[in-house]
Amino acid sequence: GLQYLLGNKPMGIRYKEEPKASKGAGVYTANVGGKAVVVEASGKDGSYTAKVNGKSYEVKVSEGGDVKVAAAPASGSAGGAAITAPIPGTVMKVLVSAGDRVSAGDTLLVLEALKMENEIKATQDGTVGEIKVAVGDSVAAGATLVTLN
Repeated sequence: GLQYLLGNKPMGIRYKEEPKASKGAGVYTANVGGKAVVVEASGKDGSYTAKVNGKSYEVKVSEGGDVKVAAAPASGSAGGAAITAPIPGTVMKVLVSAGDRVSAGDTLLVLEALKMENEIKATQDGTVGEIKVAVGDSVAAGATLVTLN
């Protein structure tokens, strides 16, 4: 206790740190209508690519803070949708294989986070293109789990 009062930080105690300045790139979580949405952003000089629910969008920020978003997904995302992890966790079950036909809402895999099993579902109809994780893998929020064609 005395070392703590003297300002020496012992191991195992988390301290609130000042938020680091964002340089326009990274993974962010937004609350939209009570639902957490993971957004991956990259770019610079007012031109960014934002990836939301596996779809990429070109975003341009102009003087005055106006935001303009292209109506169509950015090039390179037409090959399929990436299903991403909404929160960090461990892959407990993979319920599909590459080439399987799935419908929107079908459960693709089960992710354990905070001692709860979370079903990761298909966001659209399609065919499973690639499974990027295996049972037991630890994944970060925003990591691509499965691609759908």
